[in-house]
Amino acid sequence: MRRDIWVFLFAIGIILFGWPIIGIFKYNLPVYLFLIWIIYIALIFLTTIFTQEEDERD
Repeated sequence: MRRDIWVFLFAIGIILFGWPIIGIFKYNLPVYLFLIWIIYIALIFLTTIFTQEEDERD
């Protein structure tokens, strides 16, 4: 299951930082990139915490 979560996060990152989505926010690009970057880092942090707890239980 851990590998699936990391592949999912990678795919979400590619989508969120890809050209079509960034093109939508071209007027507020710095704000969009800053917010998405913070949210993406938080998701990776939470995923790391929860997978470590899952590994410790097994």
